[in-house]
Amino acid sequence: MFYYLLYPLNEFWFGFNVFRYITFRAGMAAFTSFFLCLVAAPFFVKCMKTLKAGQYVRTEHVDGIYELHKQKEGTPTMGGLMILAAVIVSTLLWGRPDNDLVILALGGMTWMGAVGAVDDILKIRGKNSKGLSAGYKLGAQALLAVIVGIFVISSEYLGSDLYLPFLKNAVANLGPLYILFILLVIAGTSNAVNLTDGLDGL
Repeated sequence: MFYYLLYPLNEFWFGFNVFRYITFRAGMAAFTSFFLCLVAAPFFVKCMKTLKAGQYVRTEHVDGIYELHKQKEGTPTMGGLMILAAVIVSTLLWGRPDNDLVILALGGMTWMGAVGAVDDILKIRGKNSKGLSAGYKLGAQALLAVIVGIFVISSEYLGSDLYLPFLKNAVANLGPLYILFILLVIAGTSNAVNLTDGLDGL
């Protein structure tokens, strides 16, 4: 939004030219989302406590885990919604919504955020640590991977070339297999974060 409002004013003052640079707008978007989270966090935590939307410590699979982590039970959950909202707002303020890549990134993030929200809601309603089944999670990730993969492959400025880092001429054209690569990236990063988060018993 700021790009459309302020960049045209460079005709009156050269300082507004800064809004044309992605680096400036990306930095300001990061600062804005961080600031929004700082401001919203106390109210969000208080709201989650009022709604009794707390996490449950699992008691299965690991002996004694509940005794080690029972003090964490009731920790407000669904914090991802606050982060997601902050990122969306800051991106709409500083980004260019007419850019397909911005829409794709926001759409993908929102989709995975919705999956996480459903998972947390099921845990809260069931009053246990079981949420969305692994099959549904992988299905949601696969659907997103297909959508992103089709967009990337059919894009005139992206394509299915895979550039290996640190190697100058190492390029592999994966073709339709690029969708499988994207699935591995999305599922790998998403599940790695969830598994790491679950190591403390929550």
